[in-house]
Amino acid sequence: MSETDAQPRIAIGSDHPGFPVKEAVRKYLEAAGYPVGDQGTWSEESVDYPDYGKAVGERGLQNKPILASLFAAQASGFPSPPTSLWHSCRPCP
Repeated sequence: MSETDAQPRIAIGSDHPGFPVKEAVRKYLEAAGYPVGDQGTWSEESVDYPDYGKAVGERGLQNKPILASLFAAQASGFPSPPTSLWHSCRPCP
């Protein structure tokens, strides 16, 4: 088994207020050797959050990552940061 196979696969995504946090986490995980599937967004421009939540969920169904995380201000009910983190430590079906 290669080192990459031994590391959990991770799918991440965010809305625009969550972008800076997602980027920091992505860079940290990649530096630690984890394979990260970044599903967007890729800037702080205003976006429709459900599109990125759906993309993370679909990535989970296709590639079965062990962890899937969404970084979003809107998910916590706030119109701007603080950013909330949702994650699942269960393998996707």
